[in-house]
Amino acid sequence: MVEDLARRFEVSAQTIRKDLNDLCDHRSLTRIHGAHHASGVENLAYEARRFVAAEEKKAIVLPRGADPQCCSCSSNIGTTTEEVRAR
Repeated sequence: MVEDLARRFEVSAQTIRKDLNDLCDHRSLTRIHGAHHASGVENLAYEARRFVAAEEKKAIVLPRGADPQCCSCSSNIGTTTEEVRAR
C-alpha cells in the first residue's frame, strides 16, 4: 500500500505515487487494484530487462587466459550476456 511504503521510506504518499508511476513507465513493475492471481510468467520489454539486476550483471567477470580444461562457461542470448560481452 502507498501509505505503508511512505511510512517505511519516510517520504510523502505523493512521492511514493510518483516513484511508482515512474517504475510503471519503465515497466519495472505493474500496479494492480483488487485481487490478482500472479502467474509468475511475464515477458518484460527488452529495455526494461536491461535494468533488472543491472549491478549483478556488471559484477560478472570472465577470466582471461584461463585454462579451458579446468573451467567452462556457457551463455545464451539476453541482457546478461550483452552486459558481459560489452566489457
